[in-house]
Parts: sequence; C-alpha cells; structure tokens
Amino acid sequence: EETLIDVLNQAGGVMKVILIISIEMLVFPLYCGLLLDIALLPLFENASLLSRVLFTIETPLTSIFVHWFVGTCYMFHFALFVSMCRKIMRSGVLCK
Repeated sequence: EETLIDVLNQAGGVMKVILIISIEMLVFPLYCGLLLDIALLPLFENASLLSRVLFTIETPLTSIFVHWFVGTCYMFHFALFVSMCRKIMRSGVLCK
C-alpha cells in the first residue's frame, strides 16, 4: 500500500511538471500571438476579426502554428528587453 502511494505521489509530481511546462511553452505563447493578432488588426487595410476567424477555420494548424510562433518571438524579445533594462538601470529597480 505504501509503494502504491509513493508511485501515485511521484506520478502526480510528474503530471504537475508536465502541466506547468506545457502551459508555459504552448498556452502562453499561443495566447500572446492571438492577442497580438487582434491588437494589430487596425494596421492592415483588409483585415477584420471575421477574416482572422475564417483563416483559423480554413487552416487551423497553420493558424495555431503562426500564432504560437509569433507569441514565442514576442515573449523572447520581451525577455531580452527586460534583461537589457536590468543592465542599464541601477540595481534593485527590476528585482531578479
């Protein structure tokens, strides 16, 4: 019985790690990409929310990949910007 409890505890820990990593590597970048897509709609003349939804319906895998990739690039560049700001500003302004 103790062995089963230990195995279930370890499996629960592994599942927590998998869940957190998948959220950080898949869900956050996808969400950032979707928000950037919506925020940048006014910059494009023929783009509308309906055209973006139709694109997602017609080619869902491409849409998901593009939004994930753009969100990942955005998160990476934001992390670089914060790192650059930490080097420029005095210590303690942006806590590590």
